[in-house]
Amino acid sequence: MIEQINTDRTTILAAITAIRAFLASQDDTAQWISIPAIRDESYIPRDRFNTALTSLFRDGTVHMIPEENQKVLTRTDRYNALYLPETDTRYFYVQP
Repeated sequence: MIEQINTDRTTILAAITAIRAFLASQDDTAQWISIPAIRDESYIPRDRFNTALTSLFRDGTVHMIPEENQKVLTRTDRYNALYLPETDTRYFYVQP
């Protein structure tokens, strides 16, 4: 299990790097990347993705922020977010 999480963490970091490179090539200076974009780029099953991304967040490798106005979130938004019960927050954006 730990080996799988480490592999998934590496895959997620590679996906973040690829997305940032693409954005830079488009003259997009966005600092934050949406979690759905990273999930799509990484091709990791949702449960494993969430476990690995949570691990990256907890050890400080990446930073995440929530949508400020949680009341306006759609069902799709809530599904695509990374929910951490201990903070009762749905995270939407990642910054390495």
